[in-house]
Amino acid sequence: MREEKHVAIGAEKAADVQAGIDAAATEEQPAASPRSSPSFGRRLAEQSKLVIGICGGSGSGKSTITDEIVAAVRANGGGEITVVQHDLYYKALDEAQHASAMGGEYNFDHPSALETQLLVQHLQALKRGEDVELPRYDFETHSRVPGTDTALGSASVIIVEGILIFEHEALRDELDILAYIDTSADLRILRRATRDMAERGRTMAQVVKQYEDYVRPMHILHVEPYKQFANIVLPEDKLNHVATRVLVHAVLWELNHPASD
Repeated sequence: MREEKHVAIGAEKAADVQAGIDAAATEEQPAASPRSSPSFGRRLAEQSKLVIGICGGSGSGKSTITDEIVAAVRANGGGEITVVQHDLYYKALDEAQHASAMGGEYNFDHPSALETQLLVQHLQALKRGEDVELPRYDFETHSRVPGTDTALGSASVIIVEGILIFEHEALRDELDILAYIDTSADLRILRRATRDMAERGRTMAQVVKQYEDYVRPMHILHVEPYKQFANIVLPEDKLNHVATRVLVHAVLWELNHPASD
């Protein structure tokens, strides 16, 4: 990941964010050709595990797609599955950062907010067949919580889910199938509002403020440009079951034909 200073938005946040968006329109885009990774079959034959990345903006439907893949693999005898969520890897905050977060003034949608390199290390360990202790995170209090959850290295399928997983090159390189869930902004914000108010103790005003200050500008800068790396792009606005089935069948095919090109 690029070493970037965490975005601490203060009085000049609107001007800074807009400047970043304007710069993104002219800056050179990620310099790797999309869909250029080695064939799924060759990589699966080499490592005996299939690693799937599910990416998309906040509220795009990543968890729904993940659940459908898990159900399909289990129903078809595909073996054990481990699901790793990128947002469990939010960094522990110091006192000042935590105060900012509780006041809605901390940018959780910037890549520097996450310990992505730790996720890469955990993913590499899982691919070696080692069990991994995943961190726990409380989204209501914005804090790491004691204890861990065990992800099994014996799983034949590993699913990594998150809004920024394509932004980090080392993490991208660990993925065999890269699926991007392409969902319209209006649907994403509605889903996010429903989730954050029901599960994370937010008010509608807080949801809207966070979306305007952080979620939308960070999506433009750090999520949407990396869609180009996807092997599969799923339009999800209309509960696109056909596209989901295509992804599920691709996963099942790779599990059943590991030596194919």
